[in-house]
Amino acid sequence: MIKTITIGGRQIIYAGIGQMLYEQGLPIGMGARAAIEKGLEVSWLHVADELQKNGWPKEAIISRLREETADSAITCDMDGITSFVNAEYEEQRKMIFQYLYGNAETALLWGRKNIDWSSDASA
Repeated sequence: MIKTITIGGRQIIYAGIGQMLYEQGLPIGMGARAAIEKGLEVSWLHVADELQKNGWPKEAIISRLREETADSAITCDMDGITSFVNAEYEEQRKMIFQYLYGNAETALLWGRKNIDWSSDASA
């Protein structure tokens, strides 16, 4: 299932592209092209994260994403993907945060606008 989030006017896919590959066999490139045609942005860090959490070796992730994004309609920062898969977990989370929000101020503004802070968390 594809999951999206809207941040700063960008509708970003943060889950599902990698999952469709390993659960249904849908090539990543096909899923990405379909998303791009619908005006969605693919978070390649999240795709790599999905594959990594599913047990894919680092080299296989890099190779597969390089193959799948060779299409000129798909833009993927392979240097960023390589850095991501080789980073420790905490650094990966920072990279995802940076990609999604850019800075803490943007994240705070997004959170204030999109999270219901009035609900009782203890319920």
